[in-house]
Amino acid sequence: IPVYVGIVLTALATTGIIQFLFHRFAMYQRPEISSFVHWSIVATGLALMALSVFTNYRLIRKLLYKMF
Repeated sequence: IPVYVGIVLTALATTGIIQFLFHRFAMYQRPEISSFVHWSIVATGLALMALSVFTNYRLIRKLLYKMF
């Protein structure tokens, strides 16, 4: 689980930095694009983390029940 969280947080941070730099240097502060990532990107990252936690929980639970 910590690896999934690290990957998603790194991806979100990288996306945010690239978005900010693109807006600052390529778009020259034009209002058509925001300096920050859209809320749906953050929501997608959180949904992917939740999906991975749920999948791992079910897989581990299934394996533990098989052992006993």
